[in-house]
Amino acid sequence: MVQARRTLCVPLGRWAAVAAVVLATGLSSCTQRNGAATPLAQVSAAPAPTAEKPEPIARRGTEESLDPGMAAKPDAPRIEVSTLELDLGTVPNNKLTKAEVTVRNVGKSSLKLQEPRSGCGCTKVSLDQTELAAGAETTLRITLDPFRLSGAFETKKEVTLRSNDPFLPIAKITVSAKIDPEFSIEPAAFDFGEVRRGTTVEKTAVLRQLGEEPIDIVAIEASPRNDAINFSYAIRPEEEWATPDRPEYVITAAVAEDAAPGSLKANCFLRLGCARIKNYRIPATATLKTFYELSSRRPFFRGMEAGQRAESILKITAEKPFELSELAITDDELHVASRIQDGGKTAVFDLEVSPTTKEGVKRAIVTFLISSEDERYRERIPLQGIIKPKPPGGPESQDAARAQSAPGQQGPEETVQ
Repeated sequence: MVQARRTLCVPLGRWAAVAAVVLATGLSSCTQRNGAATPLAQVSAAPAPTAEKPEPIARRGTEESLDPGMAAKPDAPRIEVSTLELDLGTVPNNKLTKAEVTVRNVGKSSLKLQEPRSGCGCTKVSLDQTELAAGAETTLRITLDPFRLSGAFETKKEVTLRSNDPFLPIAKITVSAKIDPEFSIEPAAFDFGEVRRGTTVEKTAVLRQLGEEPIDIVAIEASPRNDAINFSYAIRPEEEWATPDRPEYVITAAVAEDAAPGSLKANCFLRLGCARIKNYRIPATATLKTFYELSSRRPFFRGMEAGQRAESILKITAEKPFELSELAITDDELHVASRIQDGGKTAVFDLEVSPTTKEGVKRAIVTFLISSEDERYRERIPLQGIIKPKPPGGPESQDAARAQSAPGQQGPEETVQ
């Protein structure tokens, strides 16, 4: 049994009471008509009195609402839809599913309907008639195409039906369905949680063929392309298959030992030999932890001149004492040095620009080895910045310009084009 309630506000004049409350009940059933699900949930309404000064009606979140002046007409058209929630259940993955919704005019004048609209190309809609006399009805035909839902095993779409009914100018019908799955993947995502950097951690998922259609993995790719999380796959031994003659695959995700600390996100894309689903995405997430933190993973220096020095372009803060070694930079015109502070738990990096450096954009890679007790990590930090021209004039004007520009102050992470 399905019950629906609709409240309508109807002004009857300046000194008259206003009708507003409508209760509607309907019986919901689903029959098969030529293999198509045909929901027949009935919704009807009758006005009842309410308080004065009615508020305009807005149905299902629409911006358009009832015009009180139109509602006062006793001969106004009235739309009645057999259901506003159409659940198709589980539908085939290899053919169209068709359903019907009944649209009636329970008013006293002609009901004019616009062509219905769907929010997705997977759901096509049409009306048998677009104008209904009083008491007449028509059929709204809905067709769901599973091949337009590539990669999805369920859907919920909205169909919009506009009319000249002043009580309900826009009727919105939600169409939902589950697609009979060709395969399953368990788990649906690779969630590593927190991982200590430098450790080898793997997660696996299993792809199982569920139907008669053969499913195989053609290729596997990572997006965005990176070396932080690596993906691979292999077919399981036949004796491990849950169902004979239905192959199973193991997909493996592994966090690289040298992946940078912080939050990692990647997508594993499976290229499949499947008629409906050619590509399938498995998300992967991880948070890499270390005993130290960097103030920036992409430090940027701004407004330095040739021959200038900037302090603290990068800072390392650790939970225990550490050592730095093998410090280097890929640009010969830039020189970087480190200073250990806070009892060996902090290090700051200073940058010096060669006096012969020309103005323009600078890009370099800073590398070093950081170690503490039994943990050792090699860092590779991209450094970017701009070398500006020296100001004209003598040394005094140059010193004043340098003081105003405050070179060497670390700004937010930026990318120089």
